[in-house]
Amino acid sequence: MNIQETLIEDERLINTKDPYDEGLEIMDKFSKLGDVIVKKNEFKTDGPRKASMIEFMIEKLIDDYSKIVVECRMEGLSDKRKGQLSVKLKIFFVSDVKEGKMMGGVFERYYLSGPMQNARKKAETEAENMVKYVREHEIFA
Repeated sequence: MNIQETLIEDERLINTKDPYDEGLEIMDKFSKLGDVIVKKNEFKTDGPRKASMIEFMIEKLIDDYSKIVVECRMEGLSDKRKGQLSVKLKIFFVSDVKEGKMMGGVFERYYLSGPMQNARKKAETEAENMVKYVREHEIFA
């Protein structure tokens, strides 16, 4: 059984002269929270107009069956004078317990009734700590 629950969603628009560099700096700051998995890193230019797209994720295991996942998508546009970076951030809890054939789902029912609730509480605390880190380090300043 696969369970996904969104804990935090945030969207920001940052005014910056160089959205691509700003996006790379944000990704670097997030790397302090865990191993970054880069899904997309694009930079396109057409004379004075520049466009960028950066997508990454961080996964932190809570136990053998649950984890917290951070997904971030940043799109930037700029010209010679100004630029903007759109940032979409999502933190969610994922639990995946495969039903066993031998035990007839006994472990799955046990995990869902107790340990998964503890893992979810740990995930909520971890998400709150991540938000605190983002604020303290002014990642979206």
